[in-house]
Amino acid sequence: GRHSSSPRRLTRTAPAPSREGLGPGMGAPMALRACLMCTIALVSAARAMMTLEPEVFASKVIKEDELQYFKFRIMPSVPAVKVMLIPVYGDADLLLSFNGPYPSINNATWVMDEVGVEELLIRRSSDDFCQFEPCFLYMTVSGYELTEYKLIIYNIASPETINTEFCAPGCAAFDLSDGVCDPKCNTTQCTYDAGDCIISQKTSLCAPGCPTSWINDRTCDEACYNVECKWDGSDCAHQGRGAGSAAAKADGEGGDKKGASASVFACADGCLPEWIGDGECDEACNTQKCLFDGDDCHHGHHECFSDPRGRDYRGTVSRTEKGYTCQSWAEQFPHQHARTHANFPDAGLGGHNHCRNPDGEMSPYCFTTDPVMRWDYCDVGSPNLKGCEEEDDDDDDDDDDDDDND
Repeated sequence: GRHSSSPRRLTRTAPAPSREGLGPGMGAPMALRACLMCTIALVSAARAMMTLEPEVFASKVIKEDELQYFKFRIMPSVPAVKVMLIPVYGDADLLLSFNGPYPSINNATWVMDEVGVEELLIRRSSDDFCQFEPCFLYMTVSGYELTEYKLIIYNIASPETINTEFCAPGCAAFDLSDGVCDPKCNTTQCTYDAGDCIISQKTSLCAPGCPTSWINDRTCDEACYNVECKWDGSDCAHQGRGAGSAAAKADGEGGDKKGASASVFACADGCLPEWIGDGECDEACNTQKCLFDGDDCHHGHHECFSDPRGRDYRGTVSRTEKGYTCQSWAEQFPHQHARTHANFPDAGLGGHNHCRNPDGEMSPYCFTTDPVMRWDYCDVGSPNLKGCEEEDDDDDDDDDDDDDND
């Protein structure tokens, strides 16, 4: 969502009915029953499930903290579906799961919580696809603020070629949703340039996902933290204080300057100062100017690991045994997956494409950038069963011996 430093509010409890208005003469049992029935009615209304049809927009307005629920049936002959969430204004998140209705932040398989238009391609070949018929994809839309949005799902016949196809003459699928309304793509087949032409009718954007009205609104917005939006004005300046500036450190300067503007602390578009060194590898911060997100992305880490399955491997191998290039763990294309930092916070995942083993496979692996080859094992060498710290100590001893010989 857009409020990068605020906690999520993805659950809502139905309010208990007031005792006022229960009517005179009601005894405690009747009053309690009335309260229970009222509560059940409120909860049932709040959890109403709406059914989506293929290639038909669901256009809704959702309030802050409100939840709306959907389901979509995927027929056995469909090899993949593409889900699109298009916020006309405001910010909404989408939680998805095949495991049951009303997915929450605690059990959703996929979470679409970025700012602006979002797409998710779900293939039947995925390990996380539903295993039974009838197959239903369940969704929860969460309003982070008052939001008008459109939700649509497409049946995809050829998921392997989706990124090279043309949805309209002169409009390639991979050109969609870049924050600019392209007239060639402003068709129903191209979902109105994947929402760009819908949003531009009502909202003036300085960058994809950032309306100009969000600048200097006293809320630090991730989508606005870039050169085009002037680093969200003064909204993010407070986040640099105490954290220092990675850009300033890279230039040999101090970054803790009281009252400094947000641009002083900027090292890359979309990389908020508070993200550096927070324990999660952020793709936007994984650059030299941002000091490779502090230690979060394990830049320059040694190749040593001790676990027989390589679960503690934090090296930088990024090609598989068969020569495929690894897909970034933060990306969901060409292969969608649930191996994310949120689901495996101690596995070294995030905004990089280095081989890892978050779920106890035989050895480190990665998803590949090849649309046909979903994943493959990596050759990261053999484990050091003595432990990497002991190996470092041996190296230090060798250095000491050399000094003694000198």
